[in-house]
Amino acid sequence: MLGFFPIALGQDNYFFNQRNIFSVNASFNPRLIPMNQNGSFNDEMGASNAGIGRGTYFQGYNENNELVSDFQNFNLMLNTSYMRLYNANRIVGVEFNYQKHNLTMNENAVLEYKYDPFDADKDIEVPFEISTPVFNVYDVQFLWGVFSDATISPNKHLFTCGLGVRMFSLDQKQNYRFDEATPYTDLENYMEDYDKMYIFTRFSMNYTYRILITKNLSFDLGVNLNIGLYQDMEADGGLPMQSGYYSEENPIESPAYARYFVKNKLGHETFYNMIYFRSGLSFAL
Repeated sequence: MLGFFPIALGQDNYFFNQRNIFSVNASFNPRLIPMNQNGSFNDEMGASNAGIGRGTYFQGYNENNELVSDFQNFNLMLNTSYMRLYNANRIVGVEFNYQKHNLTMNENAVLEYKYDPFDADKDIEVPFEISTPVFNVYDVQFLWGVFSDATISPNKHLFTCGLGVRMFSLDQKQNYRFDEATPYTDLENYMEDYDKMYIFTRFSMNYTYRILITKNLSFDLGVNLNIGLYQDMEADGGLPMQSGYYSEENPIESPAYARYFVKNKLGHETFYNMIYFRSGLSFAL
């Protein structure tokens, strides 16, 4: 009997020598600040005031080539990770994430203002009807962290930090159009370097609260603080194309979306809202 207790306590302390943790969860990020910018348009183009602005509005064309729109008021990300325990309560690991992301704008966006020959005090709005890009987003992060003590389960608290990259790849299967009558048959006319990824460095600080279901399985609740190390985030209230893009005679003179504009826009949309709420399952063995 005397020899039993140290063995039993040792097993409980490391919970039957579990060292590997596999997790699957979903992260939810409310885009609170862009939501406040949906109903207004800031003049960042001087006198013209034309541009797509900021917000959570996006638009595209359905299979009937009809313009449809919606709001991306939150981001939903799917996450998987593997972590390995060492030194009793420390972990190292890797995390993979995926989400679908629409480049968003202000719902009152305009392509340009034209002079009204019948009213000198009024301009004619040309609506912005170009499809907004859709991206597949991939994250890879290396993780390091600690449990609050040397017990994997029923330990409830896990603190981690992560460093990695976030990569945006244009979804080339969408029905991208200039307007209902004008498709982009060549994506080079739609986006500059459409086949190249946009890559950002990402740092995160994370907390997970674990609720034990079985000796191996836990339900996890957590919060992530997402910090971007990309700094060149200029104002993005103007038009996305290069200067001299638009004319009624030939509306597709150069790509509708310049690379520098899209990169700055994605930088804002990725890192301006930093907090992600997370829930899922972890399995330890």
